[in-house]
Amino acid sequence: MSHLSRCFSLLRGTVPRVVSQVPCRGLQLARCQPQQLSSRPSSLLTQWARGLSTCPPGNKPRSQPAPTLASLQPCRLMNQAAEAVPKEPESVKQILGYMKDAPTAALYLGLAGAIPFAMLPTYMLFQQCYIPEIVFTHAACGASILSFLGGIRWGITLSEEGPPPDWLNLSISVVPSIAAWGALLVLPGTSVMVCMLGFAFTMWTDVYRLKGYPDWFRAERLLLSLIVLGSLGITLGIYLSDMPTKSLKERE
Repeated sequence: MSHLSRCFSLLRGTVPRVVSQVPCRGLQLARCQPQQLSSRPSSLLTQWARGLSTCPPGNKPRSQPAPTLASLQPCRLMNQAAEAVPKEPESVKQILGYMKDAPTAALYLGLAGAIPFAMLPTYMLFQQCYIPEIVFTHAACGASILSFLGGIRWGITLSEEGPPPDWLNLSISVVPSIAAWGALLVLPGTSVMVCMLGFAFTMWTDVYRLKGYPDWFRAERLLLSLIVLGSLGITLGIYLSDMPTKSLKERE
């Protein structure tokens, strides 16, 4: 019995010293002695919080992948923040600034197409009279251009690099043609108003809403649409005014 009691006393004094010399790592903090925690609290908690590789493989906590150096670059973060902020709509002056990139042929042909719109109301102003045939010609010219603009939207969806030919793009492309057809079935003054609504709608969608057009085309569309709307407005004003009505046959 004396030998057994002596062995137990030796074990009782040796085991705590051996256990106290084992370093506490990772998630093994619960197994540490209170004296060990009180002696090195900061270093142990720091190791556990950082999840160092000293933790046992089976008890290592799952963590998110560390961010790469490229994702922490200031320029990249600034670009991501700029993309998250919604862009302000472009002003008329900014859009017209893209006109310098327009091809020469497209620019001159577009301006040539605006000549009839400017000449027809100018002729009535010089004659100081309302001429129904000129008003109808003006509306017919606007209807043909409206159909042309709708065809441009339909054609751009057929390109592989253009917008998809979905219901939105194709439906908007046929609206100008339907409006142009309806404008030729009503009275001259109403036909001019229908053409004005059609040009305003196509200008708003092509310049500000729909994607797929180059910037120079948007600038040319805006400029020519403003010219056409101004000329149609003058013709509508002549129709609503008190100017005398004279036919071209009567003038002959």
